[in-house]
Amino acid sequence: MTLAKLDLPPGSRVLFNHLDVDGADLAFLDTDLLAVLLPNGIVIDVGWYPAHDPGGAYAISVYRRTWENQLLNRPIETTDPKTAVAGVKRLATSI
Repeated sequence: MTLAKLDLPPGSRVLFNHLDVDGADLAFLDTDLLAVLLPNGIVIDVGWYPAHDPGGAYAISVYRRTWENQLLNRPIETTDPKTAVAGVKRLATSI
């Protein structure tokens, strides 16, 4: 298992990281894979939905302080873990 490596803006903090960029072992494809807290209080969250389902996808959500304060109309979805990591990096530098 190779966990995602992130180049984040200064002051950012990885809350948890279980995002395997090497593959899609269903045992590890869960709803809580990666969360990053940015200095401005914005959280970028990555999960696999539906959990453990081979037909699912990574979903990237962005919210301010609480899950109820979503900043995207809908999550960004991809089935590629490296694309998910790239999306997190892009969002972290543009929000």
